[in-house]
Amino acid sequence: MTRKKLLILTQTLPALGGQGTAMRLGNMLEALARHFDITMICVSVDRPTHPEILAERWKQLCSRAIFFNVADEGEPLRQRQRNTLTRLMNPHPKLLSTWPVEHIMSRLSQFRSEHFDAVLVSRIRLMPLWRAMQAQLGVRADRRILDLDDIESRSQALQVNMLGVSHLGRMGYVLEWLEAKKLAREEARAFSEMEQVLLCSPEDKALLAQRFSERQIGVIPNTIRVPAQLPARQPRAPLQLLFVGTLNYPPNENAVKWLTEEIIPAIRKQVGPDNAVLTVIGRGPTEWMKQQAAAGAFVLHGDVPDVAPYYEACDAVLVPIRAGGGTRIKILEAFGYGRVVISTTLGAEGIAAGYGSELLIANSPDEFAEASGRLLQEPELAQRLIAHGRRRVMERYSMGACEEAVDAIFLPTMAGQAPTGLQEAQATPTS
Repeated sequence: MTRKKLLILTQTLPALGGQGTAMRLGNMLEALARHFDITMICVSVDRPTHPEILAERWKQLCSRAIFFNVADEGEPLRQRQRNTLTRLMNPHPKLLSTWPVEHIMSRLSQFRSEHFDAVLVSRIRLMPLWRAMQAQLGVRADRRILDLDDIESRSQALQVNMLGVSHLGRMGYVLEWLEAKKLAREEARAFSEMEQVLLCSPEDKALLAQRFSERQIGVIPNTIRVPAQLPARQPRAPLQLLFVGTLNYPPNENAVKWLTEEIIPAIRKQVGPDNAVLTVIGRGPTEWMKQQAAAGAFVLHGDVPDVAPYYEACDAVLVPIRAGGGTRIKILEAFGYGRVVISTTLGAEGIAAGYGSELLIANSPDEFAEASGRLLQEPELAQRLIAHGRRRVMERYSMGACEEAVDAIFLPTMAGQAPTGLQEAQATPTS
């Protein structure tokens, strides 16, 4: 039987590890390749921090795979969006306004009048390109699916509240607040154009269902390839604490500042001034972070080829996130490696994990300090958290869970069936 043709449009290359969006796409791509002939078009408007190639793994999974970067062509548009008046007058969010559409369409002319059984647009930022492919190239798709992943408008609003006027300035605060409103309008437009919209958690689905039809929303959880469990550690002084994330992402940058200025001092007050060491790893460390690391505030390793040695060396992973959306893949990764997680309530949002069962929740510096102290005072606590966290990620957030959700959503859709209650139940399993 002829396999259906699926077009995936993305700005992020798939990956097995590292950045969360890339991991999500990589897992979904592998699950989809079991059933469909995939054409993947990856167009990036962001300047890469290092050369990026389309790895053989992804080429082999796709019948066609194209990657190109348009940072140079997009720079004039980026400059325009730095102008206050331009941003105030622009009805569209800056996130969707920096694509050099005409140049991109000229690069994609080979797809003129092509017909696909379905298209999967990865993240709302790609919607202008999908619209242009239809309008200018005559590309068609019988089924139209958007992977929203998380609710961009909500994430933006949380960032604005987190940073506030003191950080953004009065006009900056207004511009970023308007950005959230514009993103909400783009979400509404996308719901009118796409047959189904995907999210990464039932919690996000419940929030978005307050605005749009619940039957139009599907859930594919963020998942990981569960690694081999690392050797157990018995927490002892000095505590080795780890933060992992894309470091130039504002909520993560804010988290590192909160760690440096308030949380780690509170932990050291609790456990002793020399009994807590913070290590920070992740892509894109800012100049401020480099300066703080040079001054001895924490150990900084930036983008590392393998995160396993850093998980192996730590006693706990800290997730002091106060803005953003979706689910933190790094929490799932820490569960998989068998490490204790101490997170804010928002940081753990969307993950089926309970306080004192799979992780510890802390929403203030004093609570992070208390949780860290408990690891030294209650030897059995770490073992319980690790065992439950590992079991949870195996049950709910492994590749098997991704495949089940993808099949429940895409196979009925490709067969021309409307989403059913059974499909929704499979895509959002209960705990």
